[in-house]
Amino acid sequence: MKINNLITLGLLATMTIGFSACSDNAAFENAETLIPVVDCNSTAGVTPTQYTLMLSGDVLVKIVTPTTISTYQDANNTKTMCTLTGSAQLIRK
Repeated sequence: MKINNLITLGLLATMTIGFSACSDNAAFENAETLIPVVDCNSTAGVTPTQYTLMLSGDVLVKIVTPTTISTYQDANNTKTMCTLTGSAQLIRK
């Protein structure tokens, strides 16, 4: 009985230390989302409203060489893009 209590106490102590070591957003602080850039030459036909949205802080990474990107900026300063050749993705934090 005492061994079970010691094991339970040890497990609870480990869990308490583990959970207290993390802040509220520690698990997501460095999270990244990979967003594929739309292909301009899609057979469905792509218009600027369907381009991939680029936000401040996004990082554009080419996947193959050569890659050519077409960008579009509307009157509201919204920036979008698509690939003319090759392929790319955005890294969003």
